[in-house]
Amino acid sequence: MFNLSSPKTLYFILISIIFTVKSEEYGFCQKSNGVMKTDENCGDFEYLSNKRYILYDVNPPEGFNLRRDVYVRVAVFVKNLNKKDKKYKWHLVLPPWGNIFLFICILY
Repeated sequence: MFNLSSPKTLYFILISIIFTVKSEEYGFCQKSNGVMKTDENCGDFEYLSNKRYILYDVNPPEGFNLRRDVYVRVAVFVKNLNKKDKKYKWHLVLPPWGNIFLFICILY
């Protein structure tokens, strides 16, 4: 019924996982007592890292050298994103990474 090796199926699974994680209910935080900053790191999310990754890939026949100009543009984008977004530290991850053919994906 489903071909797990097709990109459409992998996209569907990835989007389903992201939607499930994002749609969790947020709990209430305790009132700050002056010792801990509970408004910034509260509940189950206090143990999550502030690192975020952008995976960038190309079509397999193109190869790395044909897309060098695009890599530079994406690197400048991530640099500007790090300047503006003080909450998270963004990292650009370039290929190769095996048989995972995703265009751009933000992982947590």
